Amino acid sequence: MDTPHPKEATKATASKHVESSASDAGDNEKGYEGSFSSSSSEGLNFRGFTKEEMKTLNTMMAKRLGKAIKKSMSYYINKTTENLKKIFQEEIGKLKKSGELMNAANARPGVGKEKSTYRDFTACAPPIFTGSLDPLKSSRWITDIEGAFRTSRCAEEDKVNFATNYLRERAKIWWEGKANEKGSAWREACMREQFKEVFMKEYAPAEEIDKIREAFHNLMQTNEPVNELWEKFCDMVQYCPEYRDNEKLKVEKFQRMLKDEIRTIVSPFKCTTMEDLLSRART
Repeated sequence: MDTPHPKEATKATASKHVESSASDAGDNEKGYEGSFSSSSSEGLNFRGFTKEEMKTLNTMMAKRLGKAIKKSMSYYINKTTENLKKIFQEEIGKLKKSGELMNAANARPGVGKEKSTYRDFTACAPPIFTGSLDPLKSSRWITDIEGAFRTSRCAEEDKVNFATNYLRERAKIWWEGKANEKGSAWREACMREQFKEVFMKEYAPAEEIDKIREAFHNLMQTNEPVNELWEKFCDMVQYCPEYRDNEKLKVEKFQRMLKDEIRTIVSPFKCTTMEDLLSRART
């Protein structure tokens, strides 16, 4: 039986030791450590190191490699973020310059456009007016129409054309007759205030307003609830400017309108606002 030369036996033992150490490191380390351990045992010569030394060296080199990779990744991520930010800022600048940028949370019909359309106006569902000779109803219609103007951002030159499309029956006949009487030039040039003036003169004449004022001064609560009395009060007070714009007079007037049993309850509180008076009268 041949006896191996001592020098060759040493080499064989060292080779087995390196292979065993590389295998142990690959099983025990995670992340970069595991990856580094499996590849380094093939490309580097670790002969002469003990298993513990091999493991320590392997861990140290893997950590350094991990830090180097992490540092380079942060650099490229930061560069990518900076580039994206620059692109977004350029695009936002273009949108602002072209006038196309608008706040989606506050988007309303007609916003962000050069000019609102009739469809934008109709989307606000303005009411129809048929020609009732009643200042209260005609005033409500004007208020609703003007609300639709604001919401749709209606252009001033379109307001009369859009509004008169919501006149029907007697009101439509009246408007066509008035426009023919004034002439086509007047009709084309007629603006909102001019239309409102002729409309209110027709459907809220002075004699009808006088009747409302008289009814307001004689208004007293009977069997209706406080809320219903308040609705009547609000409708009529707009035709009585001496009360409409004076909170103190409104409080005094409304309190006098209340039934005796309710007035007796609220009087001791000496209310100075309609909000306070109504909250006590409703209880």
